[in-house]
Formats: sequence, structure tokens, C-alpha cells
Amino acid sequence: MKRKILLLILLFATAFPAFAQIEDEIQQSKKEKIEKGRAYLLEKFLERDYDKVTEIKDYLLGLEDENYVAIAPIELWHVLFWTKEFDALTADLRQMDSARVESFSNKVKPQKDALGEQLYRRCVEDEHLLRFSLQDAQLSPEDYDFLTLFLDWDLKPYSPENQKQWNDKSDKFLADYPNSDYEWFVRHFIRVKVETEDWVWGFNCGVGSGVFTQDLNEWMTASIGGCAAIEASFKRIRFAFYMDGVDIKLRENPSEKGDGSLIAFNVSAGYDLVGTRRISLTPFAAVGVGKVSSKVLGLIPELVPLTEWRMNYEVGADFDFRFSEFKTEGPLPLYIRLRYWYDLPSMGRIGPELSGGCHCFLVGVGVSIAGEKRVY
Repeated sequence: MKRKILLLILLFATAFPAFAQIEDEIQQSKKEKIEKGRAYLLEKFLERDYDKVTEIKDYLLGLEDENYVAIAPIELWHVLFWTKEFDALTADLRQMDSARVESFSNKVKPQKDALGEQLYRRCVEDEHLLRFSLQDAQLSPEDYDFLTLFLDWDLKPYSPENQKQWNDKSDKFLADYPNSDYEWFVRHFIRVKVETEDWVWGFNCGVGSGVFTQDLNEWMTASIGGCAAIEASFKRIRFAFYMDGVDIKLRENPSEKGDGSLIAFNVSAGYDLVGTRRISLTPFAAVGVGKVSSKVLGLIPELVPLTEWRMNYEVGADFDFRFSEFKTEGPLPLYIRLRYWYDLPSMGRIGPELSGGCHCFLVGVGVSIAGEKRVY
């Protein structure tokens, strides 16, 4: 029994130093050092002891390696503004690129604390002090203009109006300083420009009427008509699959039955001669098949060819006016379409004693939608 007790005492005696060593190692781990260093930096920053802030910042940067981040880039930039280390600030901002962004995203980040929030709050509240510091610093025109642009972007809340101002200022900066080392930062963070994707999709429908020509005009008149289309546009080239039709009225109907309807299924291709984000003018050509659906025409020998499916050819133009620009979210952007086309069944020679076509007019509405892509 005594021997067992002695063994237990020896086990505890050897275990306690091991436990103490592990505890000491945990307290001295890099993660623990980073957390304590950030807390100490925040304390001295709130006291406005910027000399001590500089020392702690350097200590934290010394803890960083290929696995750990001690202070995020935006936090570092805010600190460097307040410590007035503008050479270090501009050097770090010049080094921003996609490789550094990817490297940061793959590292272990500090636990969430109040450091970043308090740094940003102080920058917003005392923005004028930061701008006075920039004016007093011996900076090159390029560095001064960029840091001024950076503060405009960093400290103002996002809004479409503010983004437009940032874009305009970014364009001016890039024009004033071509091949600037800050170009990557400006294009990827400050300036955000988007444009419509190359492919645009849409649907439209409308109503209208027409006027027959040549022999067709001697036999019939056009009444109300309509058209429905599914469209796809690639840049300025427009493709469509659509069905159009028009009710016809015979000038002399030998039957009490209804006159009939001219219907056609077509595919078309057009090109935007005038194309903006709000208006477009698009000539097009189409080919398809068409016929007149009627039980009456079979009683008139000259019109029998119209009741058979035959090749159909069209040329025309669309004028579109959009109420809003293309977008992927929110209400679908509507547009009004004015269309003219000339329908030429079988190239105008329908039968041995029947020729002609149809001038068609339409007013319609449609929706179009396109994705957006960012332009750097």
C-alpha cells in the first residue's frame, strides 16, 4: 500500500512541472502574444500615446510570419496615419497587389476585438487632423494626391453618389500619374466601375397592323396584328426568334365564315446602328415560314397557295427606348419598341397569279436583362 502511495506521489511530482511548462508555453504562444499586443496597442492609442503606439505596432509586425497576421492592412494604415509615418504608409500601399491580398486571406487572423473599430472611429471623428498632417508632411505631389484620395474613399460612407465622386477622382489621378505604383490599389479598391455584360436577354410583344401590296392588296386588307419575340444580343448584334401575325379581311368573301389570319415563325439577326444604354436603332433581316390560316381561301383558286406553308422573308428595323438601364436586381427594365418590317412571302412570288408582300407596323413593350461586369 505504501509503495502505491509513493508511486502516486512520484507521478504527481513529475507531472506538475510538465503541466506548468505547457501552461507557460501557452501563455507565450504567438497567438497569445498577438492578442495581448493588440490590446496594449489599443490602450495606448486611446491615450493618444503615439510614440508607444509606434513601438507596439513594430512589435506586432515582428510577430507576423507566413502563417499569422498580427495587424490587418487597413488597421496598419490607420495607425501609420496617426503616427505620421508617411514613408512607411506610402511604401506599404504601393505594395498592394493580388498576391498580397491572397496571402492575407490565407493566414490566421487575430480574434475579433475593438482595435479596428476604434481606429476607424478616431479617423472619422478627427479627419481634419489627418488632413492637416498630410499638408505638413513633405510628400511628393503623387503621394499627397493619393493619400487625399485614400482618405476620401476610406472615411466617407458608401453611396452611389460618393462612388461616382471616387470614380471621377480616380480617373483624374490615373490620368495625372500614368503608370503610378498606386494604380493597382486605385483600380481594385477605390474605383468601382461596372458595365453591361456582352450578352443581353429579353422578351417583347406588341400590336399593330399592315398594308398589303400588289396582288395581295387587290384581294385583302390587313386588320389588327401582333408579334411576340424572345431575343438575345451579343454586344451590338441582336438575334431573335419570334412569331408575328395579322388578321386579314377579304375584299370579297364568298362565304359567311371568318376571313383568316396570316401567321409566320421567323428567326432574325440585326445590328445596332445606334446603341446607347437608353435607345437603340436596329435594322434586321429575318427568314422563316408562314401561311394563311383560313377555310375561306380554299374556295378561291388564286389564293390557295397562301394556305400552304412556304418560306417567309422579312427586312425591317426596331427603335427601342428604355425607361431604365440594364440591371440584374430589382424591377425588370422596361422598354417601348417601334417596329417596321416588310413581309415578303416566297420573295413576293406566291403563286402563278399572286404576288406581293405586306408593310407592317407595330408598337410594343418588352423587358431586357443583363448581368454586370466590373471594369478595372
